[in-house]
Formats: sequence, structure tokens, C-alpha cells
Amino acid sequence: DRRLGKTWATFRVGADGSIDGFSVEGLEQEFVRRPAAVAAMACEATDPDRTRQATRLSPLDSVAVAAGPAPAKICYSRPSVRGRAIFGGAVVPYDSVWRTGANDPTVLLTSGALEIGGTRIGPGGYSITTVPGRTSWRVIFTDRVTEQEVARVTVASEAVTNPVERFTIRSVELGPNRSELVLEWEKTRVRVPVAAAAVTK
Repeated sequence: DRRLGKTWATFRVGADGSIDGFSVEGLEQEFVRRPAAVAAMACEATDPDRTRQATRLSPLDSVAVAAGPAPAKICYSRPSVRGRAIFGGAVVPYDSVWRTGANDPTVLLTSGALEIGGTRIGPGGYSITTVPGRTSWRVIFTDRVTEQEVARVTVASEAVTNPVERFTIRSVELGPNRSELVLEWEKTRVRVPVAAAAVTK
């Protein structure tokens, strides 16, 4: 903060040669390194200014995916209806690609192999985009590293009885190693089948 002027930061080097802490004017801060598997499953906002996260109209959220023993989750932003016509309107026109949320891309992070609508995907991170239609949606999973589409499923669109103000993704367990992702917003619900992939030899 330029109003506070400048000072020195003293970094502390650990036995392995990596930085394990620092101090600024006597205030000590220790670094705790997250294991790579934990870091890979972290939901990160694309906006580097974290002070804006609490006041965003579409806050970042996450949901654990119930599909087998390997941890998996979806990170997404949650826009609100705010009196607008969403699907088939100016916000999300029918038959157009939608990032499935707002601001930040919606991503699936999985440490194990999954089957999405019958297509096997390996451990990793996947962007989720959708193409909402009047009676069905196409749900597309794209590898975040290679930017290649890895799975696509078409699912029926349902009308909900009570309109949903804020976009929501839930994971509903259907049985051992099997669930469905339920996407709901405004007057629409879609269900995407997800399962732990069978072990291949």
C-alpha cells in the first residue's frame, strides 16, 4: 500500500533450500505448503484481487462430486436471476455456448478417472460449458491443459416447480460410485450422469 511507505521483508530459507516463512517489521508469517494433490483440487478465482470476492454478484462456490473413492469437485460461480429472463433470453440464448456460470469458468477437478455420460475421462481438470436448448442441453467437458474436448453428453431439460434465484450445482448420490450432477437456475433443471470409471488393467 503506497500510503504506508516501504519496508523490508525478510524471507526465511528452510533446510531444503525453499522459502518456509518471512517477516515484515517483526510480523512473522510461516508458509504451509499444500500437498500437490490438495493444491490441484483448489478452487481459484480468476480475479487476482481477492478483496472483491466477498462483494461479487456471482460468488465463487464449489460442490463435492459423489462418484467413488477418489475426491472430485466442481468449482463454479453463482449468478442470480435478478428479475431477468435467463434461458432463451438475452442472458443465455438457446443453442449458444454458455460458460455455465459467470466470471470464472466452471471446472471439474478429479483425482480419479470418471465416466461422464458413458465417456471415460482421466484424473485432471476440465472446463464445463453447456449449450442450453428448449428441451435438452449439451454438456461439454474440455481438458484444461490440452484444450481438447474429452466428453459430451446430451441431457433432457426439466421445468422446476419453484424458480431458482441463484445458479446451483448439486451432486446427488444414486448408488455406490454413481451420482448425477444437478444444474438448476431460473425455471430449468438438468441432470448429468457421473460415475467412477471401472479400473482397467
